[in-house]
Amino acid sequence: VGSSTVTVGRSDAALSSAFGAFATAYNALMAEVDKHRGSAGGALSGQSVVAELTNSLRKLSAYSGGESVKTLTDLGFSLDDKGILSFNSSALNSVTGSSLDAVLDFLGSTDSTGFLRQSELLLDSLDSPSTGLLPSAGASVSNQITSTDNLITANQNRVDLLREPLASRMAAADALIAAM
Repeated sequence: VGSSTVTVGRSDAALSSAFGAFATAYNALMAEVDKHRGSAGGALSGQSVVAELTNSLRKLSAYSGGESVKTLTDLGFSLDDKGILSFNSSALNSVTGSSLDAVLDFLGSTDSTGFLRQSELLLDSLDSPSTGLLPSAGASVSNQITSTDNLITANQNRVDLLREPLASRMAAADALIAAM
């Protein structure tokens, strides 16, 4: 009877794929936020929510924790001078090859400690229905729209009130001119 050799090894492909997807999602979100900056910005131009979102995302990308893996840079992430987040899977493979436990310690979980917990807290601060930045900003914009609509209605009512007497005066002036 012949013999077979089975080799069991760990694959970092799923982790690399998830980290790459994180970098892509981070950059897409930053690009959307950046659309609302400056004089040619979108609907949120000039709103504090744009700066607050940017600051929150930067805090996330600058997270520091763990012992031997302390930052996202240690896992292969880097931010360029324009704020674009890149991921280098070779750097991750180097770290996981020597200490997967250190990577797992840095990541933690959403209900305990680590990067995932900080991410969870950040997302809660942004989208919590009662206290989140985004629902609050949405309510603020909605209130501004309502206030502007009320102002437009009040001004239109004033114009309508002035129109009738002016129309009567114009008709009287036309009649006087026609009588001459």
